[in-house]
Amino acid sequence: MKSKKSRKVKLTEAVVAKFACPADEKQAFLWDTEVQGLGVRALPSFANDRAARPGAKAWVVAGRVAGTGQERRITLGRVDVLPLHGRNDASEDEVDHGARERARRIRRLMALGRDPLAEQEQTRAQAAADTERRTAQAVTLRDVATHYIANKKTRNGPLKANTVRDINVHVDKSFATWADKPIASITRAMCEARHDELARGGLTGKRPAPHRARGAFVVLRALVNWAMEKYRVGDEPLIRENPVRVLKGQMAPPKARTTKVPMDRIGHVWEALRCIRADPAQLPSTHTQADALAFMLLTGARADEALSLTWDRVHVGEDAGSWHLPTPKNSNPVTQSLSAPARALLAARKPRKGCPFVFPARSGHGHAGTPRGPAMEAAIAAAGCHLDRHALRRTFTTLAVTVLGIELWKVELLTNHMRAGNVTLDHYTERNDLRYLAPEAERIGAWIVEQAGIAAGRNVVKLPAKRRA
Repeated sequence: MKSKKSRKVKLTEAVVAKFACPADEKQAFLWDTEVQGLGVRALPSFANDRAARPGAKAWVVAGRVAGTGQERRITLGRVDVLPLHGRNDASEDEVDHGARERARRIRRLMALGRDPLAEQEQTRAQAAADTERRTAQAVTLRDVATHYIANKKTRNGPLKANTVRDINVHVDKSFATWADKPIASITRAMCEARHDELARGGLTGKRPAPHRARGAFVVLRALVNWAMEKYRVGDEPLIRENPVRVLKGQMAPPKARTTKVPMDRIGHVWEALRCIRADPAQLPSTHTQADALAFMLLTGARADEALSLTWDRVHVGEDAGSWHLPTPKNSNPVTQSLSAPARALLAARKPRKGCPFVFPARSGHGHAGTPRGPAMEAAIAAAGCHLDRHALRRTFTTLAVTVLGIELWKVELLTNHMRAGNVTLDHYTERNDLRYLAPEAERIGAWIVEQAGIAAGRNVVKLPAKRRA
């Protein structure tokens, strides 16, 4: 006895229209006697709050794949969309639009041992892979830079602001013509040509800039490596080889920066800055720049850390003072002592209304930029040599170690520049609250002020050091 939900008849439009799934069944089939394997599947009717709706009906074709015994049932389409027979006026490309013609074609494929479902899945997978490939190949250098900045983590956490700035500068300027093109289109030949352009003429084409060229391609190498790891087509990387590798051995080696104030000129530099700060004819912004330079010389602070200092992180006391760095370059939050000259310098500065920075920008919005102008020019003239913004930090370190004989590990703590691998410093020394190094900070500050007095020709009497109890 045939199942009530599965029987054979000659399918016609009228028969299919009347066919319905019994209410007590999940689905029912009506199979065609004309084309073997062709059938119609009906789902039960259902009702909602508004009205009863008939169950959906769709054409299906069933059969076995020759040589494999695999049973397949394939949905051809809904009966209200796909007719049973193709149209008489259909073109040659449309003759299989009827359900019967489609069923015959699929049955022929199965008779030849071809699995229509497997082929459909393969076609879908290939289409998905093609879409993935096109999407990946369209990723631009700027896209990768944005993703890198947002997601790259170092041992000290997210990328620092300076690193982000350098990446954006090189993407926007050093590689301006590549920024919005697919990163996969960058070739070895392009890298060689652009490196040569930057090394010979810099961004303007007017003067050599080999170290800028190196910096640009160090950034590009990192971004391409990121793209090789993050953008793939299936299991294959979008980029198989980093094109920047062609420059191996060709880029200028990193230039060691050693500029610092000669030890016998430190007093002259301090005196020059003092005169700038005391000169009412100078602009307030020049006074700020001179104070910032003097603060860096007294503390050994990195330029960005000093310039971004806010008043809420400064404590100026009569006998002791401190300043706090919550997110320094090495990600080690630290509280440092302020020597008497540093406290006096900060106490003399008046906070600008509405601006939290100790060294504010001329506009009053944000902090001052890299020291330049009359203050830096005066410092350079007093030093008798060129100075960069990091030179005062190197001066502080050299002075502390070579002139005052302060132990190197203490100087490393004072400058928050500790080398990894020192077990004593890493595990047994207080590295965050460094106010216990106040005596060392005072020695450095006192020596600088003393040398400034000598440079200015003032009568300076060196007081004997206090004996420790």
